Amino acid sequence: MDDRLVEKVKAWGRKYLKKELDTWQAEVIASDDPQLVIASGRKCGKTTALAAKIVWDWNRGANKTVCILSKGQRQAGEVFDAVREFFLACGATFEDETKTKLILKNGYRVLCLPSGYTGVSVRTYTFWKVYWDEAAHLSNAVYDATTPCLAAAEEIYGSSQKILASTFNGTAGFFYDEFHSNESKTWQRSSEDCPRVSKSFLRKEKARMTKAEYTQEYLGEPCELADSMIPGSLIAACVKEGIDWTDANTKARAVFLGVDFARFGKDQTAIAFAYLIEDRAYVRVEMVKTHGRLTAITGRIRARVAELPRWKKIVTDEGGIGAGPTDDLVEAFGRHRVLGINNARRIDEGVGRPSKFIKADLYSNLIRMMEQGMVVLDDDIDIIRSLKQVKYDYTKLGDLRVFGKQHDCAEAIVRCLYPLRGYKHPVAFFPVAA
Repeated sequence: MDDRLVEKVKAWGRKYLKKELDTWQAEVIASDDPQLVIASGRKCGKTTALAAKIVWDWNRGANKTVCILSKGQRQAGEVFDAVREFFLACGATFEDETKTKLILKNGYRVLCLPSGYTGVSVRTYTFWKVYWDEAAHLSNAVYDATTPCLAAAEEIYGSSQKILASTFNGTAGFFYDEFHSNESKTWQRSSEDCPRVSKSFLRKEKARMTKAEYTQEYLGEPCELADSMIPGSLIAACVKEGIDWTDANTKARAVFLGVDFARFGKDQTAIAFAYLIEDRAYVRVEMVKTHGRLTAITGRIRARVAELPRWKKIVTDEGGIGAGPTDDLVEAFGRHRVLGINNARRIDEGVGRPSKFIKADLYSNLIRMMEQGMVVLDDDIDIIRSLKQVKYDYTKLGDLRVFGKQHDCAEAIVRCLYPLRGYKHPVAFFPVAA
């Protein structure tokens, strides 16, 4: 890499983007190698690098098309928003602008497209460059379907380029393979080396996560997370992109809420919503910042409930510091509408039957519903990561123990689905109100 070109890119970043680009970011932006792969820990600046590279290519991209490709529109939109911001900072004006497309005056086109699970919707395009964002979370089928979009680029544009960026997601898949390919120009970045990531934050994360989880999420190294309770293939089968949640609220026969209150040292509470439509529960999760005032979350929940005409029940974690907010909700809605569950407490399910840890029961119910096709999950990377990190083992007494370091979304989800336990066709139990 020409050091003078790297310094030129960094000077351009300071002048136009008002960003002090890292050296590796400037190298990515300046590189014309046909295949670039960036493996990084969280918050290392890969989104900035991708967005800045798209803008850097503006002057030599006349009448050329580049694509930002992610699993869902929301995720692709994060890079797209940064691209738009950087173009405006450079004084660009757009001939055409939508939420998924930017066309510059010289004919340079930037498209932001969701790949879904097959990439079939992108197959007909021809691109100069393709940016696979969070590539490790895309299927091999997507890569196989979208790589040919570059097949004619050499003849049409004179060159082509593949750019893959992601945090690792295990030790399999096309991102892992391309990172280790001799054809790739690679960068591997650790969050510990990023000046923008707080050292105290990383110390807390390292203390609360397993070694494998921390290594993959923050050191930017691949690890196979062992003992996952929910197979990745099952999670993928339940995820659906592009759900219209306003429409879901209108169609739902019943809506259930599950809450996982923020723990000490955390400032986000997870609220899961299960919309019962026909014979499936459509699930999304909202993360709410509590800013240290845990009881204030009950006001947010009351506001959400007011928007749900057919809500039936709220299931909370009433153990520990969740007891106060749970009592507030009971006072507001009554005990028949609020169910507090304490993970540490055993419950008896009937005379003569053995008791179970209720946490194991919650997750068993989730897996049963997922296996039977009764759960549809929002295409939210936080949900996917959280469910993948749920683990299990057995105690010396033979009891199933369920645990995980980043499973607040999962905890909220199992609660919102708990009222549907045991139902093969839950819609029959919740007819539409007259």
